[in-house]
Amino acid sequence: MKPLWLTMVDEKFWPMADAHFLPSFKATGMYDDFELRISASEDLFGDFGMDDYNTSYSKEMALVREVIAVNFGRLIVWSDIDIRFYCNFTHDIAEAALKVDICTNMDRVCESPVRCTGLQAFIAGDKILRFYDEWIAENSKPGRWNHAQESFNSVLDRAKAQYLSVTDLDVSYWSIGLSDIQKFPWDLGDPISQPPANMKMHHGNFTLGLDNKMALMQAVWAARLAVQP
Repeated sequence: MKPLWLTMVDEKFWPMADAHFLPSFKATGMYDDFELRISASEDLFGDFGMDDYNTSYSKEMALVREVIAVNFGRLIVWSDIDIRFYCNFTHDIAEAALKVDICTNMDRVCESPVRCTGLQAFIAGDKILRFYDEWIAENSKPGRWNHAQESFNSVLDRAKAQYLSVTDLDVSYWSIGLSDIQKFPWDLGDPISQPPANMKMHHGNFTLGLDNKMALMQAVWAARLAVQP
């Protein structure tokens, strides 16, 4: 059975899927390696930082939890849709997931590194199911968290100390939050750092809104093509 790649998209973000995620997932051969499952909805997502964000993200978490429960022993990758793939890293991420309970990519590196919810890889099993149950419960506490990434980091740190082994994926799983330019949010016209030569993928976070995400991902793609056509 192929490993499973999960992602979710609502109506307003289909241009992102069509311009970046899907063509690059196919071009790199990742599409042949994974069963790609896209959950589509008109109202799945709220806007980051808005009141409905955690509520909508909880829907995603619950969907992933359902998939975990019926796929024990299977490699699952859950990612956001705002990703462009630059090489086939199926072997690398599968190998990493076999060594620990969960792999995550980094949102930014600072005094207290912040892990990103936008790329997770794990072998489905009891520990991951327990973690998701705890994360969903924590994220549902009214007024406790500004967004799901905060609750994710809090619960992950606690689980790491108790029962869950965690690996932080390296900077080849890249976003501009891992560069020397960490202005948030990135806006159209802001500079970007040159992405690393070994970049496996670019996650178009650290900005807000579809227009900025599309512009950022296009700028990173152009920067990469300038040095590696």
